[in-house]
Amino acid sequence: MPFADIKGLSYRKSDASIEHNESRPIIENMDELPFVAPIYKRDLTIGNYFIGYLNYPYVSIYKGRGCRSRCTFCLWPQTVGGHQYRVRSVENVLEEVKWIRDNMPEVKETMFDDDTFTDFKPRVEEIARGLGKLGVTWSCNAKANVPFSTLKIMKENGGRLLLVGYESGDDQILLNIKKGLRTDIARRFAEDCHTLGIKAHGTFILGLPGETKERIEKTIRYAKESIRTPFRCRRCRSPRRTN
Repeated sequence: MPFADIKGLSYRKSDASIEHNESRPIIENMDELPFVAPIYKRDLTIGNYFIGYLNYPYVSIYKGRGCRSRCTFCLWPQTVGGHQYRVRSVENVLEEVKWIRDNMPEVKETMFDDDTFTDFKPRVEEIARGLGKLGVTWSCNAKANVPFSTLKIMKENGGRLLLVGYESGDDQILLNIKKGLRTDIARRFAEDCHTLGIKAHGTFILGLPGETKERIEKTIRYAKESIRTPFRCRRCRSPRRTN
């Protein structure tokens, strides 16, 4: 096709000027996209790919594109997916996971790599129950504000690990980066994960706007407390300590 006819393309013209074409419309109906898993099976040796916090070997898929969050440090919504979170139907997601289970038996875990898998709680719970019926192990990205009731459904239906962007242990830093999260909420979330036996792989950033040595030290203490923290069991209220 002529470059001028390709929406979303920027290119250099013969006179050395830069032309920016009309933007390409985003895909609204995500179910129109083909499954990626058959391409993995056809073109990749999945044993060549390893991430330390996932069961090996694993596959990574998306159930949607975009992210509604406004975190100032993140490049994905600004450069790739946009801020409108467009999702595949529950049936479509489960169908692909079933394909993976039936055609790639070596896979030990499916990772849902959406920026915020847990944004829509009823949908997450519906997908989790479907994954439980398929008998698969899975993990996903999550914000540290998922309620206990949703976490429990995830755990009971094969959810093993959450990749969590805590970012900072200082509320002012979280406000500076528009994280949309408070440390008290994140601490409760961490306690709930410990209670339920869900692994939480926390990620943190040092050097964010407004950072000081004292705030960095505060974040380090916060990270240690999130990894190993005393808490009281929700059922019997007895004190326990977990890793």
